[in-house]
This record gives sequence, structure tokens and C-alpha cells, in this order.
Amino acid sequence: MSFLHFPEKVLVESDVAVKTKVTTVGKLVPSSDRKAADPLASTSGEDATTVLEGWHKSWGDPHESAMVMPNIKWMKENLEFGLFHLAKPYKNNCVEVVPRKILRDRMEIHQPPLPTSMMGSVPNMMAFFTTRVFFWRPVGVIKVKITCPNTNCPSPETHLIMKGYVSTARQVCGLTSYYTLLTERLLCISCSNLRRLSQSAVHESDNEDEDVGVYK
Repeated sequence: MSFLHFPEKVLVESDVAVKTKVTTVGKLVPSSDRKAADPLASTSGEDATTVLEGWHKSWGDPHESAMVMPNIKWMKENLEFGLFHLAKPYKNNCVEVVPRKILRDRMEIHQPPLPTSMMGSVPNMMAFFTTRVFFWRPVGVIKVKITCPNTNCPSPETHLIMKGYVSTARQVCGLTSYYTLLTERLLCISCSNLRRLSQSAVHESDNEDEDVGVYK
């Protein structure tokens, strides 16, 4: 039985009287879940002040670098299968205490199981179109020591450090199904310092060129 035929079979064989006609995405997604000024707030039922560690707004935007829509809600809110631990009080930069969710130390994330029974109501149809997620975090989770791959690195033995997460959520076609790929961003401190010094030297050189012919 194919994945797409499963929900239809459940509805047909159910003892509960339900409608099986074609439903558009606009009808599946409540108006409160559609894109608003803040796409993150519009796709989550949690408090808008909740801080999500590492979460990029672009992951929830409806464009090619975002997650598939059915994945967003459970990844942010589901405590058993989602990305985050239970929210705890956290003091932000404005010295305000707000709820904050910390990422779990795991990379392979499986979606919640499909609804297989109904107690008098039709399950949310979005639950049938979720996909698994792979969060590639070699330094943050596995603690791998990765040396800088730059052949011109001033300190080739320097180990890369984690510097946040990539803002693009890639949709990958696996051997059996699609899945979402998230990755952490790695940084070489030596290369970063060298680049900063080079940019500073160029800026000073530009200022000297501007002073040529100027008499005070």
C-alpha cells in the first residue's frame, strides 16, 4: 500500500461517518496557521515570546529553503519527537525572563507516528504528510575534531568550532522517502582572524588613498 493511499483507506474503512472528498490546502490549514507578518508565530501554537535555540525564521518561511509545512509545528512543539526540550525560564539581552527551548542532542529525528484510529473526530490531515529530519551536527553532538580544510589556513591544525546553524533547510530525496536536512555552521578561528585583519588593512589603505592631495 502506498503512503498516499493510507489515509484514504483509513477513512473508507472507519466506522465513523466522515467526508472523503478532495480538500484543498487552504481548507486543511486554519487561517491562524497561514503566513502572517511573522511566519514563525503563525505556524506555532506556543507563546510568541518563546525563544527557540538555533531556530531560523527562514526554516518556517514558504519558499524553497524552508521545511515542508507539515513538519514545522511538530518539530517546534512536540516534546517527544520534536527538536526541543521543555521550555525553561531564560533571561534575554533585555533582562526579561522569557521561556526558552534548548535543542536536544540528537541528529536523527523521526516524525510522530501516523494516526491509525479515530475517536469520533477526523485527525489533522497534515499528520499524514510529515517527513523525518536529519540534523547534521558533527561538532555539536558527536564532538568530532575537524581540522580546517583551507590549504592557506595560517594554523592548519586548528579545530573548527560550531558557529550557529545554516539558515537553509534542504529537502533530500533518500532511498525510501524524502527527508529534511539541517546542518550546523562551522568556523575556523584562525582563518576568521586573518580575514578580519586583511579587511582592516584594506580599509586603512583606502583611507590613506583618500588623504592623498588633501592639505590641512
